Amino acid sequence: MRKRVFSTLTAVALTAGLAFANTQQASAISEVKCGPGTGYLKITVVVFGAPADPIETCFALAGERALPKGLYLKRISSGNNVVMHHGNGSWKPYVPKFTIRYYESEHIDKIRIL
Repeated sequence: MRKRVFSTLTAVALTAGLAFANTQQASAISEVKCGPGTGYLKITVVVFGAPADPIETCFALAGERALPKGLYLKRISSGNNVVMHHGNGSWKPYVPKFTIRYYESEHIDKIRIL
């Protein structure tokens, strides 16, 4: 009888542990090819001190991504995403879905899709 109760309790504990372990969200943000009508997050940045044209990069899936140093944000097109960006030591207010925002020269070192 004791062995049966112990086995049942062990099974319940393992099941509960697996349920909690699987509820954590994976940070799967990934860079994707930009294209019209994709719904991806698109950022336009310039490299500090470089005379090159702005660089456009697209991202998909929820998560957070560190970006190379020396980037300045010019534009965010959120697509079908709620987005935040980090620069100068703090997270900036979120950008709602299907919103385009322009920036003068906002430092950016991380991007997050919520």
